[in-house]
Amino acid sequence: MGKKLSDLVIMSDIDGTLLDWQGNIPGRNIEALERFTTAGGRFALATGRALKIARPVAEALPVNFPCVVYNGGAIYDFAQQEYLTQVFLPKEAGEYFKKIWQVFPECGVVLATEDGYIDPEGATKRKQSWWLGRYPETALREVELSKATGPAYKALLVLPAEGCKQLHEYVREHAASFEGVRFVFSDITMFEMLPKGSSKGDAIEKLTAIAGVDRENIVAIGDYHNDLEMLKFAGLSVAPSDAHPDIKAVADLIVGPCVEGALADLVEHLEERYGC
Repeated sequence: MGKKLSDLVIMSDIDGTLLDWQGNIPGRNIEALERFTTAGGRFALATGRALKIARPVAEALPVNFPCVVYNGGAIYDFAQQEYLTQVFLPKEAGEYFKKIWQVFPECGVVLATEDGYIDPEGATKRKQSWWLGRYPETALREVELSKATGPAYKALLVLPAEGCKQLHEYVREHAASFEGVRFVFSDITMFEMLPKGSSKGDAIEKLTAIAGVDRENIVAIGDYHNDLEMLKFAGLSVAPSDAHPDIKAVADLIVGPCVEGALADLVEHLEERYGC
């Protein structure tokens, strides 16, 4: 018996894939996802966004499967309003920030926690204030590093693009000094520190086990380096035509650009291939 749309799960990145960089959802995407889920397909988000910032997007779409948030730091079921898994940065993360500040004193640090975004020592507001204008939805709460209590899913290390490249080289050369964490670009100005073993791919692998879904039925679409692991895990990996070249290089399928409805292109491909 052949594969059907109802066998498939689409896991989609948000920014630069589902939404354009102005934060708009192309109308084609909504219409196509409604057709897909009406036909029995399952659709979920796999995003670096915090839960609170991902929620409005989830509520605007026919999400009917648990979602990955915090770049794999958690799996959240919007239908049941509960976490299925959570992974946090190790307690040593504060010392890691101090090491980075010794070499990159202008680096902003933003901690993603359940209570919102924290700006330890106010470094981001004071030294990289331009970033706040670029991401106005990220309201920051300034605290002393020693008082930044509570678990964090990840940390955003904020510098202009060239500074982020240099920071990438630094942590790669000193990897032994950063045990228990991994780093990934989610934007040219955001180099993220994540718990080791935390990625969109790791989270989706856990989700397939929880939900009893065959890996080959996972369809993943994304546009940037933090999507790489989930694309490698998926049975069908997809990238918009304006995705980063590294991402397009590993994708099984290239669809149209984000702004024109990359998700709709993907759904149409699946309908043609697996529809009745």
